[in-house]
Parts: sequence; structure tokens; C-alpha cells
Amino acid sequence: MDTDQINSLENAGQEEIEKLLQSLATQLGTCMTFPELSAAGRRERVWRALFRWLESEETASSVQTAALALLRILTRDEDGLDRVVTSERVDRLIALAGLQTQECMEQKPDNNPDYKVIEEAAKCMCNLCRQSGAARRLAAGSAACLQGLTLRLRAFREPELTHDVKLYSLKLLFLLSTLCPEIRLPLVHDHHGLTYMTEVLDMLLSTSLASAAPDDERARGVELASEILKVVYSVTHSLASPDEEDEGHLMRLTEVLREYLVLSNTTEDLTNFVVQVLTTVPSNCYPALLVPEAPGARPDSGDDTAALDTVLHLLGVKLQQTQSLPASCQREQLTPILAMMSYSSKACRAIRRYFRAQILPPRRDVLTRPEEGSSLRSQLIRLMTSPVSEVKVLAAHLLFVLCKEDVGRFVKYTGYGNAAGLLAARGLMLGGPRPAGYSSDSDSDTEEYVRYQDSMDPVTGRVEPPRPDPMAGYSEERKIHEAEKLVTLINQSIDNGLIQPCRVGADGKPHPISHVLELQEGAAAAATGSSAGAARPQTDSDSE
Repeated sequence: MDTDQINSLENAGQEEIEKLLQSLATQLGTCMTFPELSAAGRRERVWRALFRWLESEETASSVQTAALALLRILTRDEDGLDRVVTSERVDRLIALAGLQTQECMEQKPDNNPDYKVIEEAAKCMCNLCRQSGAARRLAAGSAACLQGLTLRLRAFREPELTHDVKLYSLKLLFLLSTLCPEIRLPLVHDHHGLTYMTEVLDMLLSTSLASAAPDDERARGVELASEILKVVYSVTHSLASPDEEDEGHLMRLTEVLREYLVLSNTTEDLTNFVVQVLTTVPSNCYPALLVPEAPGARPDSGDDTAALDTVLHLLGVKLQQTQSLPASCQREQLTPILAMMSYSSKACRAIRRYFRAQILPPRRDVLTRPEEGSSLRSQLIRLMTSPVSEVKVLAAHLLFVLCKEDVGRFVKYTGYGNAAGLLAARGLMLGGPRPAGYSSDSDSDTEEYVRYQDSMDPVTGRVEPPRPDPMAGYSEERKIHEAEKLVTLINQSIDNGLIQPCRVGADGKPHPISHVLELQEGAAAAATGSSAGAARPQTDSDSE
């Protein structure tokens, strides 16, 4: 935008301003930065010229729409925005977006809103709140903005409210709730935002997301639901200690989210958002994912676990996707669903039993390593050695919870080599008691496992094939010589910092040693502890 265009913008009259604004918007429509506005106060001159028309109540709505469209384009560039943002300008954009307090709405109701102006103003506010810290602070501190957005949620049932107005109102609410943490609790407690968002999600199930809805309407419903779930996640994530009223709202939210998990023809992204929100609800909400059993129905009936089947399907999809992606992508793809499954399994016995039946059925494949294969169990065990620490910890924790945090059972299903990381971190390398809260066991091992149980290598978790003795034919003197060479090589590796051998201490955690011969010290005690751990029943039943 050159000086002549700025001069024309400042001096244009009512007759030519609309055409000029539209021409500039078309010319600059693909631009993302405007370095020419940084010199000689040009950006302030442009903003002043635009707000001359935006602040006047006499300006035609078509001119306001054109001015807002140009302002929306200019706000793509964050450079210098804080210098032109003022409280008066932000308040005016909030008003043009149709956001106001309940009191103002009752005193001056707008019976004929121009939704095109409202939409463009909401887009401008989205750009400003994303690019300008000053605009964010002003918007977050505006009662009209925050209360107006929650009142708009209440108005989502009104048929005249356009889809784009709903969408950009939600995007603005998401930006504010994400970038301004101080508004999250007031949004929930003072403005009942969580209640309104839950009801909108419920409403969408019976309207845009209903099975009979046309494809284009369903796509719009998915778009709105996804934006709402993003806002819900940002606010529920901040409810670290929900009170009784909050827990009631979160329970209702979980019931609605269950319906989203069993939707037909849904999208993977929408299911992802649902799972992310479910990682933030209190533990007593997870039973709401299961439909109450009908009289006489089996506890594991299909209808009862439909939501859990969706979660398991999503886990399988994520595990397949990450196989062809860099390890760094595992964090974003896998941590939400692994966390949700871990939390819900630990909180709800019925959920744990169902997940365990699908992921950890009784062992039959005793001749293959636990991490080999394409089953959910094998893929999760492979994640236990992932280079991404969050994924490694969550995968191990999920399997440990499914094993009722029983060390012997955990080693049985994963092999001690795979289990060592979690056991070391928790001080359980010598075994340990199962935490309270889990049911007792009964024996239901398969015939294959019982037959080979005594022959299994606890480190690899399988029956190892016979291998020739590498020292066959060696004399005793040569065996001693080879052992001394091995000790020397290990000590050289320790001295050079290549390895750090450890031994298991009394606390069940590994402790470094300074000399390889220290491995012999305490070996008897470790063997005793291991034997005690191995003596614990290795069973599969989850009966209560």
C-alpha cells in the first residue's frame, strides 16, 4: 500500500469509499506482511482512516463490511500491531462482532443484526488476539467480550445465526482461553461456559450430526464440535481441583462425549479431540463411558462397550500411522490416547477388564518375543523402548495398570528386558506388593503357557531355542582366562565412560557400581528377592 492509496483512503467520501476498500482488499488479499506500513506512521494513518468509518453509527453496513475485510487482511502482519491497538478500537470491534453483556443486550436489543458485519468483525478479533498481546489483554479484560461469547453459545439454537458467525466466535473463544489462562476459571464459574458448551455439543448430536443429516451439514457440525472441544480442553485442563458442582458438569460432559465416540461416519480428528478432553476429567467420570447394563445383560455386552471399541480402534490406527513417521511424531499422536486409556483403566474396573481382554489375552505364543507381531500388545510393548520418553512411560504404565500393577504378571506379558525401565523407575526390580484397590486372582493360564512356563527365559519373555555352548571343549584354565579378559574389557569400558553397570539395591532401584566385581556383592539377596517375586501366582483372570 503506497502513499497515494493511503491518501485516497483518508480523503475518500461516502460515495467512493466502498469501492476503494474493496479494490484494496482484492489487491492485498494474498499478502501476509506489509513492511511498507512500518515507515512514517503509515500503519496508524491506515487504521485511523478505517476506524473513521467503523466508529460511525451512520456508516452503511456494506462499507463497514468492506472496511473490516481490509482490516482483517492487515492484521495478518503482527509487526507494529501493539502500537495501533487501543482499548477504544478493540471495544468497537467487539461491539461490531455483536458481543455485549446481558444488561446491554436487554437495554438495547439488536432485532436486525447484520451477520456479515458480525462475521468480519469476529475474524478481525481472531487475527488480533492471535498476533497482538495488547489486543489479547484488552479482549480478555472486556466483560462484553467474554460474556458475549458465552451468550452466543446460548444462541446456537437460533436458526438465523449463520454457521460462520458460530465458527469464528468459537475460534475467538479458543484463542482467548488458550492464550489468556486467567479467563478459564471465570469462564466456567462466572459465565457457565462449560455448561453452555456441553449443551451445544449435545444439541449438535441431534441436529447437524444426526445420522439423517446431509453430508454438508454434517461436515459443518463436525467443524463446530471440534472447535468446541478445543475450548473445553483448554478450560477443563485448568480445573485441577474441581468442586462438587464442577464434577457434576464434567460427568454430564463425559456422558455427551460417550455419544460422540459411538457416532457413525465420524472423523478421526473429532475422535482425537474427544479423547484429549477425556484425559482432563476426574476419575469418577470414566464409568459414564459405559452404558448402564440392562437387567440380565452380560457385563461385556457389545452395546455396553461401544465407546471403548472406538478408543481401541483409534489406538490401532495411531499405532499403524506412527510406524511410518519419525519418532518425534509419536508424542503428538500417541500420548493423548495412551493417557486416557491409562487413567480410565485405573479408575474403572469394568473399563480395565475390557481393555485387558482386548490387549492382553491369555498367553499362547510362548515361542515368540512379546514385542514381535502386529497385535496391540506387541505394538504397545515395542513402545516401551521408544526414544520418546513420554510415549515410553505411558505405554508401560498402561500395560502395568492392565496387569493390576502386579510385577510378576507384568514381566510375564512383556518380558523382564522390556519391563526393566518401569520397574527401575518405581523401585520394583526385586518385585513388590500389588497396590490396594485391585481384585484377587484365579488361575486361567492357557495349556500352552503352563506347558512351557518353566522353560521360558524371563528376560526375553519366550522359550529360547537351543543354542550351542560357546565354551564347549574349553579347558577350565581357558574358561578362567576368558572370564578375566571379559572383566578387563568391562572395566575399560567403565573407565572410558562407555557403559555404567548397576546392581539392584534394597530399594528396588538400580545403583551404579565402580568395579565389575561389585556385581557379585549382594547377588544372593537379589536372587532371593527375584525368587520371591517369581513365586507370586502368574494368572490371567480378572474376576472379582
